[in-house]
Formats: sequence, structure tokens, C-alpha cells
Amino acid sequence: MEIVGVVGDIKQALASEAPTEMYLPYRQADKVLPVLTLSLVARTSSDPLALANSLRAAVHDIDPNQPVVKIRTMEQNLADSISQPRFRTVLLAIFAGVALVLSAIGIFSVMAYSVTQRTRELGVRIALGASRSEILQLVLRYGLRLTLIGLTLGFLATFALTHYISSLLFDVRAYDPMTLAGVAAGLLLVSLGACYVPARRATQVDPIVVLRQE
Repeated sequence: MEIVGVVGDIKQALASEAPTEMYLPYRQADKVLPVLTLSLVARTSSDPLALANSLRAAVHDIDPNQPVVKIRTMEQNLADSISQPRFRTVLLAIFAGVALVLSAIGIFSVMAYSVTQRTRELGVRIALGASRSEILQLVLRYGLRLTLIGLTLGFLATFALTHYISSLLFDVRAYDPMTLAGVAAGLLLVSLGACYVPARRATQVDPIVVLRQE
């Protein structure tokens, strides 16, 4: 065969890289390079599916034995090409949301338990002159310190495991700094919200009641 030109890469699906392929004239097909299917693409300003019967009739006039099947719009074609990656991405997003909720519950529980364990200490601090805002900052700093440790470990795990899900990413780099920064900021906000209630409760400790109990 004679090569008559070179064209750019064409993606057959959004979820995969452009394959290695070549264009072959239909009349030059043979047993070595057969043409098993043909596709007809029609551009229209109206509803594409409304032209289905007209297309079938036109093909029937040319070759009555040629079936016309799988008529669909370009939107349907694109949706089919990314259906599996989209399903996996939605599934991962659901798992991530559940993990975020569980993380918030876990942080809240740990902080509430920590405040309960440190009730006497907090009461003594207040009795010695610590202000409510200082107690609030003390508890929040403790919670955020734990969160930063968790984020550090999470980033290390991310850099080690991200390449396993890089095939699910579209127009986003595996180590996109904006995405990582957004996730970190979101986790910090969730952690801050989960720590605030126990921290607020710590500021309401009555030092006299605590010291009498001890």
C-alpha cells in the first residue's frame, strides 16, 4: 500500500488515549485489512433522531441489504464512552463523602473526650486567670495540630497511590496543586467545625464546680 498522507491523533473515546490506527479506503479492504463496520455521521441543526428514518431510507435506496443500526446522537456516543469511568468516579466521590463525614464525627468524638479528660486542667487554668478565648484557642490548636498531622500522612499516601487512579482523571493532573490545596482547605474547615463545639464547651467549665469535685 502507498501512504498518501499523515493525520493527527484522533481520540475514539474520552476515557482513553488516542490509539494507533490508519485510514483505509473501503474499496482497498481485503482479508488482511478488512472493513467490518462503517459509520455515517450527519450534522444537523434540528433533532438528530428525527432524521433516522430518512437516513435508513437513503441507505436502503443504495443497498437494500445493508442494515442501519445503532443510531444515536453525539451526546449519547460521548456519554457511552465515559460511562464506566464516570461510574467509578461517582463511586469514589460517594466513598470520599462518607469518609469525610466519618472523619468529622471522629474528630468531634476525640475532641469531646479530650475536653472531658482535661476538665480539671481547664478549670484550674480558668481559676488561675485564663480567659475564655484562651481556653477556646487552646482546644482548637490541639485539634488542628492533630488534623495537620493527619493531612501530612494523607498527602504522603496520596503521592504514593495517586498513579493508581490517574486513568480516572480528565483534564486534571495527578498531582494538581489547586486540587490538593482545595482538599486540604476543605478538611481544615471540617476539622475546625468539628473542634469548635467541644472547644466552646470547654470555655463553659466552671472552675469552682470542678475544684469541688476534685
